[in-house]
Amino acid sequence: MFAFGLKLSTSVASQMSYIRLHFQTDPTLKEALLAMLSELPFEAFEEVYDGWLTGMDMASYDQNLKAQLVDLQQIIPFLLQETTVAKKNWNELWAQNFKPIRIGDLVTVRAPFHEKTNDASHEIVIEPQMAFGTGHHETTQLMIRQMSCLHFESKAVLDYGAGTGILAILAEKMGAGSICALEIDEIAVENLRQNIVVNHSSRIQTIHGNLEEVKNQRYDIILVNITRNVILDSLDLLTEVSNEQADLIFSGFLEKDSELITKAMEERGGSLMGSQRKSGWVALLFQLSK
Repeated sequence: MFAFGLKLSTSVASQMSYIRLHFQTDPTLKEALLAMLSELPFEAFEEVYDGWLTGMDMASYDQNLKAQLVDLQQIIPFLLQETTVAKKNWNELWAQNFKPIRIGDLVTVRAPFHEKTNDASHEIVIEPQMAFGTGHHETTQLMIRQMSCLHFESKAVLDYGAGTGILAILAEKMGAGSICALEIDEIAVENLRQNIVVNHSSRIQTIHGNLEEVKNQRYDIILVNITRNVILDSLDLLTEVSNEQADLIFSGFLEKDSELITKAMEERGGSLMGSQRKSGWVALLFQLSK
């Protein structure tokens, strides 16, 4: 079962192939390898017994990235298996391996072809495509668990890097008054809008773009599940679009990066209010004081 998703970067994705990468290493070096790979432009990883799986569109798998992987092999020995697949086959494989998931008592996530469940407070239906955020990856689960600690009633929410829209959809189900789902990837936006319709969401605005698109808005809760470097580069704008005492949840990075994120937020008036950890990943909850 694939636990990672692919966020495509071009409108001609239907004409492209994708690369599936299997990094194999000594079990004692798996976490160290993951830490190194997380510094490279991969979206997410699935843990397997002998290493990690990830993937990306073929155009992004360029000579520069390949050279970085060669350099990395000098630090941590690993074998790399590359498999090229067509978009059609990849979508079929993704759908076949998409399984329902329950995250605590808060939410279950399923595809339209799965049977409806009633064993959690909320149910989200996700069309299985290649946008990141099906609920299977640890960081999405950690974000959801942190969301359960907040009150969303009538709040203005920003989901930055919305992917499939799972967090934005959950925010509406938890009572948010308005939600902005901001996503820079065109293909992910298409899937996001599809999922909004499937879940009968009515208070989610989708925007294809970056934070500059919402710099004149203000939010009570901000949800960010991206990568460490993108988070750090975005903190000034994220705090600018935050209301007084706004809550911000960050994930998409490893436990080792928690101190770096926390220090950067404290410099901007943020106080760490909570954290969730799973399989080396972490989600941090901050409250901002302006």
